[in-house]
Amino acid sequence: MATRSPEEIRRSIVQARHELAGSVEELRSRVRVMTDWRRQLNEHRTAAIVAAAAVGFVVGRRIFKRRG
Repeated sequence: MATRSPEEIRRSIVQARHELAGSVEELRSRVRVMTDWRRQLNEHRTAAIVAAAAVGFVVGRRIFKRRG
């Protein structure tokens, strides 16, 4: 195995830090997009409406059963 000089090791560490910083920033960006509920709602409007209607139906039935 070849021995690396201290300068080569430093350059390698700096490069690894730079690549890691870029990866972390990309991950932050992806998380920001995926957790943006307004964007998700706009992209999946039909599913959200169906889910809201289903929840409303279930809640309404339970309230009606308790009163009846």
